[in-house]
Amino acid sequence: MTVNAQTYRSLKRKHKHQILLNDLERDAFDRYCRTNKIHNKSQLIREALFSKVLKSFEDNHPKLFDDETMTRLEKRK
Repeated sequence: MTVNAQTYRSLKRKHKHQILLNDLERDAFDRYCRTNKIHNKSQLIREALFSKVLKSFEDNHPKLFDDETMTRLEKRK
């Protein structure tokens, strides 16, 4: 897929977020990366984060009817 210059500039990562890990979390993360031969840790974190975010969006999408109305409508079938 070719990306034009304007699209590339809009996709360029320019917002920095930092997280803090305690010693046990850092050791576990480093061990996981070593064991699975992961060299790009930021990509791993980004993919894990956005899989969680997108799953949350999918689970909590806006609904046309509330749960009570949906139950009533399903009983009519």
